[in-house]
Amino acid sequence: MKITLGQLAGKIQAELRGDPDAEVTGMSGLEDIRPGRIVFLEKKRDAALLQGKSPAAVICSPSSGLQGFNLLVCEQPRLAFIKALRIFFTETRPVPGAHPSASVHPEARVDPAASVGACAVVERGAAVGPGTLVGPCAFVGENAVIGADCTLHPQSAVLRGCRLGDRVVLHSGAVIGADGFGYMPQGAEHIKIPQTGIVVIEDDVEIGANSAVDRATIGETRIGGGTKIDNLVQVGHNCKIGKGVILCGHVGISGSCEIGDNAVLAGQAGVSDHIKIGPRAILGGRAGVISEIPEGKFYSGMPARPHRETMKLYSALNRLPQLEEELQKLREEIEELKKRKP
Repeated sequence: MKITLGQLAGKIQAELRGDPDAEVTGMSGLEDIRPGRIVFLEKKRDAALLQGKSPAAVICSPSSGLQGFNLLVCEQPRLAFIKALRIFFTETRPVPGAHPSASVHPEARVDPAASVGACAVVERGAAVGPGTLVGPCAFVGENAVIGADCTLHPQSAVLRGCRLGDRVVLHSGAVIGADGFGYMPQGAEHIKIPQTGIVVIEDDVEIGANSAVDRATIGETRIGGGTKIDNLVQVGHNCKIGKGVILCGHVGISGSCEIGDNAVLAGQAGVSDHIKIGPRAILGGRAGVISEIPEGKFYSGMPARPHRETMKLYSALNRLPQLEEELQKLREEIEELKKRKP
């Protein structure tokens, strides 16, 4: 694909400082700059990587101080970068219809504008909306409902009765609607509790590779619209995840938790069962949550505490060897004074 800098500047809403007729053929990273490609400068300290190179243009902020290059300047350069990526790297969708090796039950309802890939399975009573891609070896269970313009990447699964809204993306290995982890100890046995509910995924949710959202014991597990879930995340049964939530890699959420809108859980954070986390709350990496987190607060550590308090505790821990040494000296001095006492 070729486009002039003038055309590109208009599409990404950036101010062009340079030659509007220069041709752009794609994008490069700062470590692999090629002629004809544009690059994104996010941090001033990385400007040294541009020395001696000839990119077609640099996307940057007004405060970058760059000179000697064609510049695409805007107040939100990362947003402009995203828009440019979408221009140069558009995903092709397969033609509508089912691959000859796909298994589509006669009682399933697959929209004529949907695509079902090789060896994919769509079970009885399932519904697949227009523009949706059910990728190779993906699985849509009995009576499951998939909305419009969704993407089920290879080997993802939407199990019995679960429902996806529009524009939902499931990456490879994601499983929606596996049984919740529910057992009752009975002597030496663990009696399985039937998991009879479903999972509801609202519009514009993206779920990463090998993540799992478990079905409810009774009722529904729900993921709110616009939520983004990273790879290798576990959402337990009967959880209610709000809108616009971010769950980073290795997050684990036990059953019946409530996560408020726009909360952020950083990598490997863990949440005990029946916990409420307020809207816009932030959990630091590896936070261990055993009690309610207030709205808009930043908690970290194990057990999770207000972040500043956690930092003070860590600082004190770092001083423990020195404090232990000082304490030992004080003990020795006390013993010496005892010996001198008449």
